Amino acid sequence: MKPLLSALGIMPLIICLPLQAGVIIGGTRVIFAGNNKETSLNVSNPEQERPYLIQSWVEGDNGEKAPFLVTPPLFRLDPGQENVLRIVLTRGGQPQDRETLYWLNIKSVPQLEKSNNDANVLHLTVKTRLKLFYRPAALAKGADEAWRQLTFSVRGTTLTAHNPTPYYLNLKQISAGGKPVKATLAALTLAPFARHDYPLPAGPVSPISWSVITDYGSSTPVQQQTIGRP
Repeated sequence: MKPLLSALGIMPLIICLPLQAGVIIGGTRVIFAGNNKETSLNVSNPEQERPYLIQSWVEGDNGEKAPFLVTPPLFRLDPGQENVLRIVLTRGGQPQDRETLYWLNIKSVPQLEKSNNDANVLHLTVKTRLKLFYRPAALAKGADEAWRQLTFSVRGTTLTAHNPTPYYLNLKQISAGGKPVKATLAALTLAPFARHDYPLPAGPVSPISWSVITDYGSSTPVQQQTIGRP
């Protein structure tokens, strides 16, 4: 096959995918306290040779411009180095009776270079999106226990989750009668004072079991609610 390719003037393309440790971000979400003007997040490069270009910005839940500025917005992160992203609130106007969801975007671009064997190397640009929750000062206390107020109801083949709190609740998992309830990642994020419907699996529905991701990225204990079909 190789002689044939050479005769046709076609050279095989070799794509090398080197193992990359990548950039490490010091958190899985950001809680922006309403009584502060800024917060921060660490980013580090654990690799020994490859530097990265880091670009960061905040946008709204629907991609709109957000009232936050990230500094530095663009910088080089050398091997073994760490830097701090400062997230600064540039204007007010957020609701004060509930949390508001934004997205922190962090894009890491590895330095382009040829490998030792002169083969083509494919470098992957990684974009990480972290939820940024603006939490009004009046809601500073209560977030840790808000998940306990989550309730569920059943109607026909639909399971409805009701979040009566002013906080976003990020479900890690839901099950009904021991069977997992199918849901997208977006559907597992319950907005303040909101309801969300999920299709029920066949069979018994009780108990409903769930757990929630905390401010620190860990999981709460599994909570259960006994429920029956109406």
